[in-house]
Amino acid sequence: MRRLVLGLLALLGIATCGIVAVWTVEARPAPTPDVAALNDAVHLAQAAWPEVAASTFARVREPLTVVDVTDRVLASTSSSAPTSRFDAAQQRALVAPVVVDGRVVGMVYLLDAVAANEAASRGDVAIAATVAIAAATLGVAGVALWLQLSVVRPFQALRSFATRVAAGDLEAPLAMDRGNVFGAWTESFDLLRTELASARQRELATRESKQALVAQISHDVRTPVASIAATTELLRAQITDPVVASRLDVIRAKTAQLDTLVTDLFRANADELAALQVVPADVPATVMAQLVRDADYQGRAQVGAMPECLVRIDPARLAQVFDNVLGNSYKYADTPISVTATLAGPLVELAFTDSGPGVPDAELGALFNRGVRGSNVGDRPGHGLGLFTSAWLMERMGGEIGVRQGSEGFTITVGVPLA
Repeated sequence: MRRLVLGLLALLGIATCGIVAVWTVEARPAPTPDVAALNDAVHLAQAAWPEVAASTFARVREPLTVVDVTDRVLASTSSSAPTSRFDAAQQRALVAPVVVDGRVVGMVYLLDAVAANEAASRGDVAIAATVAIAAATLGVAGVALWLQLSVVRPFQALRSFATRVAAGDLEAPLAMDRGNVFGAWTESFDLLRTELASARQRELATRESKQALVAQISHDVRTPVASIAATTELLRAQITDPVVASRLDVIRAKTAQLDTLVTDLFRANADELAALQVVPADVPATVMAQLVRDADYQGRAQVGAMPECLVRIDPARLAQVFDNVLGNSYKYADTPISVTATLAGPLVELAFTDSGPGVPDAELGALFNRGVRGSNVGDRPGHGLGLFTSAWLMERMGGEIGVRQGSEGFTITVGVPLA
């Protein structure tokens, strides 16, 4: 802004100087015609007529020419003096007739200093006005160029930047130039963009964390709900007492209602990542056998012996993995399940093998991706999140999960790290 003020002051100064120069030249007193010199030249011509020569006008200082009535030059005191009526008019010379015996015999053309001075004055005014106009024009052009570079163009850049930010583009930085009017604003706007981008990232992370937690809990709650429903059905088939049977019917109805609510909650958040806290601890490997039995609510798993060692797991999260693996086997295979445990380097590998159809070989590698299900699942319900969640949990416990199939059947392997 300071440069703009200085530029405008300089432009005002140039214009003022130009106006003063023009009016100074214009205010000079106009010269008066030298009529005395013209009369003197006419009298000298009349006295010497017709024998006039340049020497006849020795005392007249101004250039002059004497011609007869036919415009023939009789005498001329200077080559700059006009020699015809046309030259006299063009040079604005003083003109007077030479009268002898009552008749006009010739003309005197006298180049007076008045015309020269007047022409010089006009030239001075023209030069002064031209310089003033040129200086003012250059000043205006300079100020306009400065405004374009320092005000208009940075403002257009700010406008374009604001449009991008409003559209959600917070990645492109705003180039900063401290030399223009908006230099400080540019820095502030770019800081604002950076803060907005950081705030957006924090908001997205917080929202994803919350929604993912809901999605994960929604998915994992469905397995124990299914266990309760299956156990209730089994008891209901065995109980004959009408009071107990009535209570079991209530449990069965509420379990179905809870499953519906959990399904709705899961569908609303099924596209989010898992975000549960995993806290591994050192426990005996035999704990895993009990976790498998607890997850096997249909009693289909044949659990082999566990190696005598310590493993580093989060029991609650490993129970979720077993729930997902066994639940998938119930849903897609519906056969007995063999569970064996072997030492495999730094891991204890648990193999869950059923006799189901498995999945096409080309699809094995993608089973642990979010939302992926085998192409042969038919109309069985599911969202493709169970194995994805299991892989996420095993990764955070330092373990792994895999899949293979062959002549022995379809196998999910769960690698649990040793303590």
